[in-house]
Amino acid sequence: MLRVVRGWVFNSPSAVITPAIGKLMFWPAVLPAEIAFWALATVVVFVTAVAPSLKRRRVRTFWVASSLAIAAFIPSCTGIMFVVDGFRFGDFEYTTFEEIKDFRAQRYLPTACSDISMRKQASGYRARYSISSDEFHVYLDNLWQEYGEYSAVKRGDMSGEGSPASEEEQRAFFAELGWRPLEHAIVYHSPSESDGGGAVYYFDSIAGVAMQRTGYW
Repeated sequence: MLRVVRGWVFNSPSAVITPAIGKLMFWPAVLPAEIAFWALATVVVFVTAVAPSLKRRRVRTFWVASSLAIAAFIPSCTGIMFVVDGFRFGDFEYTTFEEIKDFRAQRYLPTACSDISMRKQASGYRARYSISSDEFHVYLDNLWQEYGEYSAVKRGDMSGEGSPASEEEQRAFFAELGWRPLEHAIVYHSPSESDGGGAVYYFDSIAGVAMQRTGYW
């Protein structure tokens, strides 16, 4: 669940906090930038340290190595991001909520869900999972009861809330994942963040299956 205090989102299942209003827009680039920075810094330090043994002056070697490292920083970030994204984004399968270790992928996801299929992207995720009607509604009601006062839009005022979800709408968001529309799906919404972040649920209480699209920035 989410706790929003002074512009921060508290993600209770993993006790992790993240900025709430647009402050995570560039988060996908942070890890590659950190890896690139420390890797290049290590190279600069190493080359400078061994410079005398190569009959080079340390000061000159340091400045040359630093200049090359600065020039290589952005290309290095790009290459590292390409590799890292292959592991953190894409299609994933989980048996239970507890198997999900990425706190962003836990956001707005019912803890009682199981048999989870998920497509992770930098700006959010789409998920399909099994959950009973009681568990789903208890989760959603608790979410709104505890955090609804922070929502940018009041419960019930969101488009389609409580209405049947059309097959066309479901296909528009989930067909590319190979997920068939749910026959008796009803549309529900989580509390929304002021930057547009939040979740839309398509829940079929008869089948005990939900499909969900979640956005965060």
